[in-house]
Amino acid sequence: MQQADGCGTAFRAPQVITVEGRMVNGALNSVELRVASLADFLVMKCFALRGRDKPKDAYDLCYCLDQVADGGAEIAAVWKSRAQDKDLVSAVEILWTKFRSREDFGRKRPADDPRPSS
Repeated sequence: MQQADGCGTAFRAPQVITVEGRMVNGALNSVELRVASLADFLVMKCFALRGRDKPKDAYDLCYCLDQVADGGAEIAAVWKSRAQDKDLVSAVEILWTKFRSREDFGRKRPADDPRPSS
């Protein structure tokens, strides 16, 4: 099985969320899903930003960082605790490369995203 760069990060510290709803037959049901933590999602987005030319990757990175409640302190703490992780080191290098100046790819691409701003 082929795996995209950085995808293994999703399973380092997954969060469990519960989704509740009605089944097609009308019965109520709930399931637990393992999803990537925000810190790990951002690592994966960095790899996506490097590997494909999609405005949504830069937009998603910027949106998540703009919306995080604690100003990014939890993400920074997680990343600091994993400073030797090769995927994280690569992700930080990607961020430096893509967002180095106002003229760089990462800074230009969120403005190209077609989604309406709120």
